[in-house]
Amino acid sequence: MIFREEKKLNEVGDLRYKIKNYKGEDNNATSNSNATNDLPGRKLFKTFCEKDAIFNFLPDKNRSIFGIIQLSNVDMDRIVTDTSEEESFEWYLYHHEAFHQVLDEITRRTGRLTKMMQIIDMANMQLLKMNLTYVKRDAYALHIIEEFYPEHFGAMFIFNSPGWLSGLWTLIRPLFPKSLVEKIDFLPSITKMKKSKVRFGSVLRYISEDHLPEKYGGMNKTWPLPAAGSQFLQDQMYSRHDY
Repeated sequence: MIFREEKKLNEVGDLRYKIKNYKGEDNNATSNSNATNDLPGRKLFKTFCEKDAIFNFLPDKNRSIFGIIQLSNVDMDRIVTDTSEEESFEWYLYHHEAFHQVLDEITRRTGRLTKMMQIIDMANMQLLKMNLTYVKRDAYALHIIEEFYPEHFGAMFIFNSPGWLSGLWTLIRPLFPKSLVEKIDFLPSITKMKKSKVRFGSVLRYISEDHLPEKYGGMNKTWPLPAAGSQFLQDQMYSRHDY
């Protein structure tokens, strides 16, 4: 594919072991941590994340990889002022290339088309913290990701939606890819979800109740969650995978 040649994605090798979380620790862009084990852009973007902002989680080696974003812990204003559109897109691109490598391996090994699932947690999010320029960048990047990686996204679940979100969503919805919009599910409160097996079942299509974090209605008490990349790190140490 032309875009893979242009971005030299066929030359990046195995990125799966570089998939990490953004937990707010070591938020120093000049840190001496081993940046060679980071995906492009992580060193900068982790400085915009507060405690437990983003988790990239692979609870079952035979099922979906999860991106869990606690949106109130992501500093949208600083991302807009301190990064260019090109830097933002590079961060998106290489992360989703890493996710694609995970999904592709699972699909080939199991014979089942495996897609990514995302949880966007709106708890404690305020309207004043929403940055429209950030939203536009996000929408643009998702258009490209949907084009580059068709069938990449399986579902996106919005948890703990504040009352003002419906009005904002009406405004920004046209910015996002139609194919992605159709996969977004605004969920009721956890209490109501547990009473509605149909709504809760939409989440359990992608993750078992045992693996779903307790705060999202599951039985998994582990928090913070382990990063997906940790499962591939040992393999990277002893063998080399070509993509």
